[in-house]
Amino acid sequence: MGGWFRRTAELLPFFHAVELQRAAVAGQFGEISAHLFWVLGYAAALFALAVAAFRRKLQ
Repeated sequence: MGGWFRRTAELLPFFHAVELQRAAVAGQFGEISAHLFWVLGYAAALFALAVAAFRRKLQ
């Protein structure tokens, strides 16, 4: 697959989680950090959104 579909997929956390796993299994530890930052960045952003929504709901 390629084109617009691949570019869109590269913006999603699942793509980076899979690439992180592939790099780890292949022993390419230099490639892990970039994908790990994407996954952790998404997790932190969604956590912040969840906390904000929860606080808003409590008020």
